[in-house]
Amino acid sequence: PSGMPSGMPSGFPSEEPSYAPSSTLSYVKLEADTEKPSYSPSSSPSYVKLEADTPFNPHAYLDSIAIQNGEEFDDDNSYQSRALKWLKENQGFWDMSKTKVRERYALACIWYATSEVPNAITKNLFSDETPRWRRGMNWMKAANQCHWAGVHCNANNEIIALDFVKGRLTGSFPVEVTLLSKLTHLDLYDNYLHNSGDEGNAWLGQLTNLKYLSYGDTYFEYDGIPTEIGLLTNLEYYEADYTMYYGSLRGEIFENLTELETLIIGGNSYMSPVPTQISALPKLKHFYIENSDVTGNLDYLNGMSSLIDHVVNGNPELGGTIPSTLPTTLKGLVMHECDISGTIPSEIGLLADMQQIWLNSNKLSGVVPSEIGEMTLLQVFNVSENNIEGSVPDSICHLTENGILESLVVDCSVSCTCCSECL
Repeated sequence: PSGMPSGMPSGFPSEEPSYAPSSTLSYVKLEADTEKPSYSPSSSPSYVKLEADTPFNPHAYLDSIAIQNGEEFDDDNSYQSRALKWLKENQGFWDMSKTKVRERYALACIWYATSEVPNAITKNLFSDETPRWRRGMNWMKAANQCHWAGVHCNANNEIIALDFVKGRLTGSFPVEVTLLSKLTHLDLYDNYLHNSGDEGNAWLGQLTNLKYLSYGDTYFEYDGIPTEIGLLTNLEYYEADYTMYYGSLRGEIFENLTELETLIIGGNSYMSPVPTQISALPKLKHFYIENSDVTGNLDYLNGMSSLIDHVVNGNPELGGTIPSTLPTTLKGLVMHECDISGTIPSEIGLLADMQQIWLNSNKLSGVVPSEIGEMTLLQVFNVSENNIEGSVPDSICHLTENGILESLVVDCSVSCTCCSECL
C-alpha cells in the first residue's frame, strides 16, 4: 500500500472473522473467533487510599516523574503544562495520594494532547476543522477519574484499561500514558492520531503489563513494526493493521511474545516474508496479514499448531504451493489474490473444523479434490479464477444439498451442477 490509510478507516475485530461471500470477494470477521481479553472494572469505583500512599508534596512528586525531568513545564503552552495547571486547580490537590496525582496527570496529558489538536492527518482530511472527541463524558470534571468515559479501574481504583475506540482523538497520543503502571488494556482503534518515528512509537515498549493493544486504522507511522513491541511479553491481542508501518517484518520482535493469541497486522507494507518467529508462537490462533506486500511462500504455516483462522489475501508476491500439512485447528483460510500455484492437496480434507476456504484469483491447477466433501462444517469454498479443470465431485455437491455449503464458486470451465456461481 502507498500513502496513508483511507480517510475513514472501517471495521473493528470485535466480532469473529467471517469471510462471507460477496461480489467483491471481501470478508468480514467470523463469529466467535477474535475474542478480546477482558478486564474487570469495579462496578462503582470510589477512591481507596492505599497503604503505601503516605503524605507528600504532589508538586515535587510530579517533577520527579515527569518524562522530560520537568523541562516540559518550561513551556506554558505544552500539553504537560496545561495538564499540570489543571491538576493544581483541582480541589484537594495537596491532599491527593501519589497514585491519584500520577493517574490524573497522565489522563490530563492525554486530554490536552489529543483533544482538538490538529496534525498532518486532520489537515489532510478535514482542512482547517479539527474533530472533537466523540466520548468525553466526565473528563476533566468528575472528582473520581474512574468515572470518566473509557476509563476502567480495578477494585483499588487503579486504572487498568483505556478504551478510545472511534473516539476522534487527534494530535499525537502522549508518552505520559506510561505513567499508568497497572494498565493492561489500551484501545486506540480508528482515531485521527498521528504518532511518527521513535518519539511516537518507542514508548509502546514501556507498557509491559499490556495484554491487549490496538491502534488499527490509526496513523502510527514507522519503519515496519517497532522493535519495542517485542518487550510486551504479556500481550495476548495485538492489532496494528492499516496504520502507516512500511518496512520489513523483523522476526526478533515476535520471538518472546509467547502469550500472543491474536495478531492483526494487515494493510501495511512489509515487502518481506512472514518470519519463522511468528510461526513458532505457541498460542497464536488468529493471524491477519492481508494486503501487506508479503513475499515468499506459505511454509510459515507449518508448525502453527493453534491457528484457527488465517487471512493473507491481496499479497501478489506471495507464491509457492499450498502445504499438505496445514494446521488441523483451522476454521478459516483466506488467501485469494495471491500468486499461489500447484494443486489443491487432498490432505485438505482432513481439516474437520474448516468453515471457509477462499483460494480464488491465484494460479492453482488440477482438479477439485473429492476429499473436500469430508469437511462437514464447510460453508464457503471459492476456487474461481484459477486454472482448475474437470468437475466438482459429488461428495462436495452433497454438502450443498444438505444445506451446509452455502457458497460454492469455481471457474466456469469446471463442470458443476451444484455451484452457486462460476467466474
